[in-house]
Parts: sequence; structure tokens; C-alpha cells
Amino acid sequence: MVHADRWDSRATCQEMTGSGYGAQKVVVERYSNTDLPEIEKKKYLVPRDMSVGQFIHILSCRLRLAPGKALFVFVNSTLPQTSSLMESVYKTFKEEDGFLYMCYSSEKTFGCGNSQTCGCTSL
Repeated sequence: MVHADRWDSRATCQEMTGSGYGAQKVVVERYSNTDLPEIEKKKYLVPRDMSVGQFIHILSCRLRLAPGKALFVFVNSTLPQTSSLMESVYKTFKEEDGFLYMCYSSEKTFGCGNSQTCGCTSL
């Protein structure tokens, strides 16, 4: 699925990769049926050697979640292992526009496979 309607992908990719750090380009969106707040920053440059668990911690801090509040991220309706490296997830699930699209929720189950109804375009 190409997300050209949401971002000027080429310009954004060129801007973000100009840093030369070899980081993964990630877009994070809120699942529509969650009680979590909308995250202010949606685009991230994530180091290749960062784990999914470390990235979830960063998102938790940005969302200012209370201690004990769960946060789960999904990629194409898949819950990646927290020990997986972001580079591996990126290589497996990146879109044609060069971005990895992730969706976050407070629930571990993600029964929707249709981005039209759930409001998360990363599916």
C-alpha cells in the first residue's frame, strides 16, 4: 500500500535520508479504537540497531503514559517481537515509499484487517 495521499513521500524521504545516518524511516499512527492519545510527532528516524522494545519505550515517553499503561505497536496487523531490531522489521515491512508504517494501541489484540474501518493506514 502506498501512502502518497498522506505525505509527499519523495520529498520527505530525501529530507530524512540527507542526514547520512542510515536510520530507518518510520511513521507511527494511532489505532482509531484505542483510548491512547494522539501522538504529536508521527515521523521518526530510528537507528538500525534499536530494538522494537526500545522504540516502544520512546513512544511511551512521548505519549506521557502512566506507569503500567500498556502500549503495543503493530505492522501490517502483526505484533513484532520487542527483541526484534527495527532494521529487521523495516526490511520485512517497509512500503514502496521507503517508510515503515506502524500503528499503536493499548490493546494487544488487533482484530481488524481493514484500514478503511479501523482508521490506521498501516494495515
